[in-house]
Amino acid sequence: MAKARKKAKKKAKKQTRKKAVKPLVARPLPSSPRHRQYGVIPLRFGRDGRLQVLLLTSRGTGRWVIPKGWPMRKRTPAGTAEREAYEEAGLKGYLLSRRPVGSYRYLKTDDKFSGAILVRVFLLAVEQQKKDFPECHERLTRWFPIARAAALVQERELAALLKTVPSLLVQRPATKAR
Repeated sequence: MAKARKKAKKKAKKQTRKKAVKPLVARPLPSSPRHRQYGVIPLRFGRDGRLQVLLLTSRGTGRWVIPKGWPMRKRTPAGTAEREAYEEAGLKGYLLSRRPVGSYRYLKTDDKFSGAILVRVFLLAVEQQKKDFPECHERLTRWFPIARAAALVQERELAALLKTVPSLLVQRPATKAR
């Protein structure tokens, strides 16, 4: 009887091991991914005078994202970001700085690429949005108040960056040296 009990305990242990499922946890992103993209946060003032951000849907999953893309030959990072804004959303305007205002990381998984990507982000003051642009039939575009845009994007780092946009636009007075 003692042998039967031991066998039953071993069998129960094996079954509990098999039943124990590891919880699904998102893999942490590497601190500095090898792959880079360049994107813009498109900005305008709405009719009510409030600052708005344009988001567009991704082609694969349909989630809300900013215009971004891979580096382009013979273009600077800022030039690449500006070009992507036109190709993906039909935006014409000017960059508020030739330097990125921040970056965020995300995991990309599609037919052509799978891995972590670092996106360097610029601010684009939008002057015009064309109705006909290269990817107009593949994406939806929409203007949102900043807080709503931050709530809609899935990438936490991008949401945090969106929330800082108003403070990036405000010029702080120079402090006097004592």
